[in-house]
Amino acid sequence: FECPGACTLLLNELIIGLTPHILLPGRDFELVIISINPKDTEALARQKKKTYLNRYERQDTEEGWHFLTGAESQIRSLTERLGFYFESDPAGKNFNQASALYFLTPDGVISGIMSGLKFPSVEVRSNLILAKEEGRGTVFGALGSYCLTFLPHRGWLDRPSRWVLIFFGTLAMGGLLYFLFKSRNKSQRVL
Repeated sequence: FECPGACTLLLNELIIGLTPHILLPGRDFELVIISINPKDTEALARQKKKTYLNRYERQDTEEGWHFLTGAESQIRSLTERLGFYFESDPAGKNFNQASALYFLTPDGVISGIMSGLKFPSVEVRSNLILAKEEGRGTVFGALGSYCLTFLPHRGWLDRPSRWVLIFFGTLAMGGLLYFLFKSRNKSQRVL
């Protein structure tokens, strides 16, 4: 919770990814932030929670936010179960780790993982819905989440979906123009 680097950036980006949602912590999901530093205290966790609740600007969601600390053995046990690996320097002050958000179903099954330092709200929302629906989701929800993921750093849609959208968009436009042309010709023949 005192990390000046990636951890702070991760939490800041999480706030940005959560802000435009109608899904709310405490009502629709529980948000659990876990410190991997066994030296972090409960007082520091409470302070960090207060800071991020103020940034989120939805105090009515306080019950849905959990900032947790633990002993080294507890932290190792949890992170190993999640497949989240990290290492600390000999002094235990700095940690090398990947940045990730884990989405768990109500039964505690991992339904999604977002890695990196940016968490687009569309992807966060899709993962929250999938986790809430216990990993089942819907075909249309999964397709929409897959096809309509915009990545600002690329400036376009991700995956081959952009070509699929271009193809079907062109096909739809061509079909519309064809029917407009045909109906125009029909109306001219009637006169």
